[in-house]
This record gives sequence, C-alpha cells and structure tokens, in this order.
Amino acid sequence: MSLMITRRRFGQLAIGSTAVAAIGYLANKTFAQTTDPLLYGLRVDGEKLAVETLNPVSGGIQDVSENLTSGITLDTGDQVTGFTSLSDGTLVVCVTPASDKGKKKQKDADPPYLRYLGTSTKITISGLKDKKETLVDIAGTQDGKLLGLVAKRNGRPPNRIVSIGRDGKISKEDTIPGSQRATNLAESADKTIYTATVDDDGKPTVDEKKLKSDQKNLNNGLNSLVGDSSNKSLFYVLASDRYEITRSVLRVDVSSDEDAELLKEGWEVNKMTKRLNV
Repeated sequence: MSLMITRRRFGQLAIGSTAVAAIGYLANKTFAQTTDPLLYGLRVDGEKLAVETLNPVSGGIQDVSENLTSGITLDTGDQVTGFTSLSDGTLVVCVTPASDKGKKKQKDADPPYLRYLGTSTKITISGLKDKKETLVDIAGTQDGKLLGLVAKRNGRPPNRIVSIGRDGKISKEDTIPGSQRATNLAESADKTIYTATVDDDGKPTVDEKKLKSDQKNLNNGLNSLVGDSSNKSLFYVLASDRYEITRSVLRVDVSSDEDAELLKEGWEVNKMTKRLNV
C-alpha cells in the first residue's frame, strides 16, 4: 500500500493546480519556525476509550480521559474510524459497528455513529447510499463544518467527501477521482482539505512527493492526518510500520523535499487529532 495526499477545496470536483509555496528550512534541517499544536490521541482499551495528550516538543504524554470518556463503551468488534475536533474544541469519535454481529451480513450492518466526548450525545449517520458504505474518517473544520470520508466497508473506491449535519445526515458530496483508496481527511491552516489515499506499492506520497523517513519505513498507511494550526504546508501523521503494534508521530512539510521528521515513537493510541480554537 502507499499513500497520496491530494490537495482539494471541499465542494469543488477539480483538484487545484496551484503549487504550495516552499517553506525555508533552517541550516540544521529542522522545520521552519512553527509552534507545534498539542496533539490528542484516542486509545481503544477493549470496550473502553481513553484520551491522551502529546506535547510534540517535549514528548510528554498525559492522560486526560477524566470527564471525556466516562460512560462511553464500544460493542465487541466495533471499530473507531475517525477522531477529530469541532470548531468549538469538542472532540468527536466516529465508530463503525461490526458488520458480523450475530447472523448479520455486511448488507445488514448498522450505520456508523458519532460520539461527542464529554457529553452523552450519540448521533447515528444517515444518508449513506447503502449499508456497504461507511465513514472511514472525519474532520472538523475551522469554519464549523464536520466533513466525512465515505468508502465501501471493504475500502474500495469510489470515495467521496461529504458534509455531516448536526443530525448526522450526509449532504453535499465531492467525489474523489481515481482508483486509489482514500483513507484520511485533514484541513490545512489555510482551510484547504487534503485526502490521503492508498495503493498497493507500499510507499507513501504526500501532495505529489514521496513521504519518506530515515527512521521509519512508512509502509502501512496512515492512522491519522492532522494539519498544523498556522503553517499551511505542515502536517502531523500517526503511522506504524507493518507488523508494529505501537504507532509513531511524524511531522511532514508537503512543500519541501526533506524527510518526514520523527517526533514521537511508540505512542499507544489508535487515532490522533488537534483541538480547534482552544
């Protein structure tokens, strides 16, 4: 599998061709001046959820689950497919119920749903074309929207980006062209929506450049993709090499030829996001 992050404006079918301006690097090849956002990681512990924060600079990790995940449990086989922040800072989890509960087949699977952490709110997604579809990622935007990435449960394209209403209803589609499997959504600092896609080559590509690292193989897709708060070219990725149990956080500048920078290795979380406007 390999990845490509495609730059696009939500609601436009054509991919923008304007190149992202290059960001200068310091002499020691560290990233251009930036203030790394506090990253939030979601960990699935059996049927329970836990939330941790990661300081990308110090590497410090803190459990902040209290008052966020109390009372929230998953059914056996349920899969967390998305983790994001709304514009007011509320953390949202997307869950895809298992398709093989009891005697159910994929065509009878329950629809995905959203859980708003710190509240009792549970919203079922409606408007999918059929029960073979699900949400494979979600992304809150700076202007208050909640976007979703729709794909078949088996991951096969075509994929599309949708807007999710407060009632969970899907609307305003933007089909992603091509035959590659889309896996992640993220908004950059300049409000551009990026998608990550996966093919069979095993090498990641970010905005038409290969994502590489001298410390990680990056051969197992992305668990999460998070845009920087101020630099439109910077993204944070949560990924694991094939056969690894824990995951690593890397920072990548899509306008540079530099390798992705490893920030934290061995973070035991399943998904990652940053909190908006807090």
